[in-house]
Amino acid sequence: TFNALIAALKSDKYTFGKNKEGKPIIPEFNCITFEDLTRSNRCNPFQEKYMETIDDCNTMVKTLLYNLNKSWIGKEGDFWATSAINLLTSYLWFLRIVERKNEKDTGNPKLRNVCTLPHVIELLTVDINDVMRAIEHEPELNAYSNMFIQGLKNQAGSQLAGQIASTQSALAPLSSPNVSWVMTGSDMDLEINHPDHPRVITMGNYTLKDSVYGAAISVYNSVIMKRSYLYRERKFAFFIDELPTIFVMGLDNYIATIRKHKGCVWMGIQDIEQLTKNYGKDAANVIVNTAGTT
Repeated sequence: TFNALIAALKSDKYTFGKNKEGKPIIPEFNCITFEDLTRSNRCNPFQEKYMETIDDCNTMVKTLLYNLNKSWIGKEGDFWATSAINLLTSYLWFLRIVERKNEKDTGNPKLRNVCTLPHVIELLTVDINDVMRAIEHEPELNAYSNMFIQGLKNQAGSQLAGQIASTQSALAPLSSPNVSWVMTGSDMDLEINHPDHPRVITMGNYTLKDSVYGAAISVYNSVIMKRSYLYRERKFAFFIDELPTIFVMGLDNYIATIRKHKGCVWMGIQDIEQLTKNYGKDAANVIVNTAGTT
């Protein structure tokens, strides 16, 4: 089935008009799977073109951590949840700053690929005193890192240890070689409705590890959703089967607004109660009512 789908997509039957040279536009087929790496493309969703500001970084971190800790969903202001989100945002954006400085100082683009999920998981194992001494010299990180810097100055060691531990324990399931390999490469884009380079992207979860892989898939989904707004005149479809198994941040707003941009969202839900359990009653009701169909 897999090979047949690729062959069908490469045939002239499935074209999206013609490009400027008059040649038929044939969509590219990409696959992301963490179980069968022989069939998977590689893509770092935290690269600069997808994460342009620290606010983008914070949103992606929330998406990731909420999927790994679904009890945090709907708990805005919870101390441990907020601490983990702010710490990971600080570390991840610090790696973005390191990338920029490496390129400026050396001009070598190969030194740029450090803002990745595996790199930030590794950075969390470094002594926080050493990391924060570097971070406190970066003003753009103050809003997210100040609580940790002040904690170090006030010698709140036990509290900081708990904050770091909550972040490390949340990310520990994602420190597998398979996830690291897929999420550090860059041989595909996350734009499905680009006028000249449309693509079909399929992402496969795995029942025995759905909570782990679902978290990574949710980050890819958030990028795809954001990028789909860039090309408003290109029709496309966005399919999510078994929706309750992953938390897609902003999905309720997405299905309400993307239809204006010729996007169609399809959601597979076995039972509304499953959706309510993982998204909360209010969010689940908005999703179902906005879709307006059963």
